[in-house]
Amino acid sequence: MPKEHFTPDELASRWRISNQTLANWRHAKKGPPYVKLGQILYPLKDIEAYEKANKISPEEFPEPKPPAVPRRPDEGELKGELI
Repeated sequence: MPKEHFTPDELASRWRISNQTLANWRHAKKGPPYVKLGQILYPLKDIEAYEKANKISPEEFPEPKPPAVPRRPDEGELKGELI
């Protein structure tokens, strides 16, 4: 039978983050939804929904631009500068 709820320790282990990070997120009202009934529990369906909503696919990133080639300033740009 699949697990329906995760404790903060279990979720922290699943995501490879600290339990304190989850506590900070709860305090800041960030992160996945949780229930507090004697203890804090994260429903699996909400964990999976949060993971799906925060999934980043490679096609979402634009192609990197080639580095800019430095140019030499022309003489007009050099006038008035201290060298």
